[in-house]
This record gives sequence, structure tokens and C-alpha cells, in this order.
Amino acid sequence: MSKPKRWCLAIENHLTPAECGQNRASRYDCPVDCPFNPWSPQNYERALEIEQGLDAKMFSALKSELIGDAESQSAIGRLDESDEITRQQFFVDLFYLNQDADGQTFAQRLRKKGGLSNDETVLLERLAQMRPALFEIHRVLNDAQ
Repeated sequence: MSKPKRWCLAIENHLTPAECGQNRASRYDCPVDCPFNPWSPQNYERALEIEQGLDAKMFSALKSELIGDAESQSAIGRLDESDEITRQQFFVDLFYLNQDADGQTFAQRLRKKGGLSNDETVLLERLAQMRPALFEIHRVLNDAQ
């Protein structure tokens, strides 16, 4: 029995769901109107599920790395007393910016270890590319101006 195939808007051909999942947004440039693209606005709930799955895997791997590291465990324990921005910055630094002795970030080590789906890998790579940006608005014009 042949595997079911779906029409792929990106390659304009049929492919299996597994091939779609393994390649979307990494090998194939999925259009926003693709019903299987979890990064499209219509599939926002699916993107949230992917993010929750990645978060769970990241924190599980973090626990494994922190076994025996009392200083880091203590720092994480003190986060409950911090404001939201401080907590967010702590985890951005921990996951994406701080490097180990080999020059690898936590995100790079996690990706190398494997066990992530293509969608989780794509999300992890995009999160690692985030950088803060600041812009200043001098004047807001309404429709009449």
C-alpha cells in the first residue's frame, strides 16, 4: 500500500507527510497559505504546540547539564524574585549567547545532540538569531495628515 501524499505548494509536487515535516521551512520555502505550514497565521495553535515541545526539551536538557553546577542552580532559583525582563534576559543569555569552553552555545549543543523535530530545529535556529532592536517614534501621523 502506498503512503498518502499531499500537494506541496513550495515544490509544486506531491510528497509524503513525513517528507513535508522533515523539510518544511528548512529545505522548502513554504508559502504562508500552505495548510501544512505551522508558521502561518492560520496554524498559530500548531506553532504554539511546537514551541511548548521545544521548551520542554530545552529545560530537560538544561536540568541534565546543571547537575552538580550549584552556582547555576542557585542563579535559577533566585529568578522567582526577579522581574519578567530580567528572567527573560537570563534565559536568552543562558540558551543562545553564553558559550562553553568549546565555543558552543546551549542551543548549538542541543541541536547537535539531536532528538528535535525539523519544526523544533527551525524554531530553535530562529530564536538563536533574535537580537534586540530599538527604534524611536518621533511623530505619529493619523489618516488625515
